[in-house]
Amino acid sequence: ISVTGVQTCALPIFDNFFVSDYLRPHSNKCISIWPNQNCCLENHQRCAFCSLQKAGILSPTTVMKIVSKALESDETLEVHLGGGVHKNFKKNVDYYSDIARKIHIRFPTVPLSLETIPPLTKEGLIQYKNSGISSLLMNLEITDEKLRRKLCLGKSAISRSRYFEAFQEGVELFGKWMVGSVIIWGIQGQTEKHVLDCVKEMCSIGVCPIIMPFHPLEGCAMCDAPATDVKTFIEVSRKVSEIRQNNQKNEAICKSGCISCGACSLEKNIL
Repeated sequence: ISVTGVQTCALPIFDNFFVSDYLRPHSNKCISIWPNQNCCLENHQRCAFCSLQKAGILSPTTVMKIVSKALESDETLEVHLGGGVHKNFKKNVDYYSDIARKIHIRFPTVPLSLETIPPLTKEGLIQYKNSGISSLLMNLEITDEKLRRKLCLGKSAISRSRYFEAFQEGVELFGKWMVGSVIIWGIQGQTEKHVLDCVKEMCSIGVCPIIMPFHPLEGCAMCDAPATDVKTFIEVSRKVSEIRQNNQKNEAICKSGCISCGACSLEKNIL
């Protein structure tokens, strides 16, 4: 795995799978690992824009071995955890907390970010915090609740109101601008007004909105839908950046995970 283009670490094969199927460079300072690629929200429950393919589920111990191999070559890297919902909403918290705890004990100074669904209760967020996670991404993705119920049948069981409740709880635990949420731009029916109103609501409580362009991927139900118009994506990203700037002012911004990366969105480049 080559992150900086200078340092290279050869990762072995574990348990007959290729490490590169799960762990890879995400930016020049971040490695991303998706240990669970079997989302429990399958078939008609699956999000229409999700291209996650069935693969193995790595145990927390195996994840620790892989991440350790990468970090031993460069402990200045940060680790980003993500993947499908593990078994059910409650076991999802236990699974990712266990992984984070093992990494944090071995590498206590390495920033850990997690991208997952909101826990159903505040106790789940406390569990994440206590496991060593430093920043959190809980992706709302679709801002209009009616459209969200249509495109995210399983995931919309967690209501929009619970998302914002979890955002507020997350900010209380992790700090302002240490919690983020991806909003997808370019899906038919997701209007600019809905997006910008949601962005303002997120920013008002210290949550970083991250605007990502819709790109129909092979294997998802929306694979034949048109891709995002580049011009409108740039325009919306500029407006979102302005809203973020007006709310953040001189406050410190998260220095780990998707919030600081900027590889998949434009706000950081514009700001």
